[in-house]
Amino acid sequence: MKTNRILVALLAGLAAGAQAQVTPDEAKQLGSTLTQVGATKAGNKEGTIPAYTGGLTKAPPGFKAGSGVWADPFKDEAPLMRIDAKNWQQHADKLSEGQKELFKKNPGFYMDVYPSHRTGAMPDDVLAKTVRNATTCKTTKGGLGVDQACRGGIPFPIAKTGNEMMWNQQLRYKADTTTRSSRSWVVDSSGKAVMTSQQQTFEETPYYHADLDGRDDQMYWRTYSVTSAPIRKAGEVTGLMDFLDPTQKPRRAWSYAPGQR
Repeated sequence: MKTNRILVALLAGLAAGAQAQVTPDEAKQLGSTLTQVGATKAGNKEGTIPAYTGGLTKAPPGFKAGSGVWADPFKDEAPLMRIDAKNWQQHADKLSEGQKELFKKNPGFYMDVYPSHRTGAMPDDVLAKTVRNATTCKTTKGGLGVDQACRGGIPFPIAKTGNEMMWNQQLRYKADTTTRSSRSWVVDSSGKAVMTSQQQTFEETPYYHADLDGRDDQMYWRTYSVTSAPIRKAGEVTGLMDFLDPTQKPRRAWSYAPGQR
């Protein structure tokens, strides 16, 4: 009986820890020692990662709106060093296992290393709602869902649990709507590339449409893609929708294949 009481007490403590909320004092770090989305604001001791100063909020010189071409904000920068097959072992602690294998098997492979920049930025409204969420946003259904009142900002800028980290990834800010074109290829052992798909994709994040009337309060993401090539797949359409409480509203998906009508 005593063992059972101890076990119950331990489980209760774990449950309490899993539901721990961000305190007002912890939240004060946002915008001071932490960025408003919870990242460390200071640079690292080695000086290879700079302090965060607000990110890139204006188009770089040379950018022409509507051109479809991005401008490089750091086009005049020179590499700090080059890592190649002769010196990669000096930098092994910074390389992935895959990169090490590339150096071992390809004598001509090299990596130019440039200065680090922290260019990420978000709209002020998103940042303000992210700070609000720090002390008010909650998961639901044991971490499987998120309270719809969290809408408009990153839900857990000071995440306490794995579920909160997962929802930060799912509900990350990606602009309200995006449209992109993509191509997929298969390259065989001879080096021949065959295009397997060319698509136009529309993506929308209703989670960030906090002030839009008529939206579904539970939907946080939806997308559809239209395939234009190769010919045998042209006209195929797929659509997906995800919701804040997948136990109540699981993912909804549909597809259209022209050959099957």
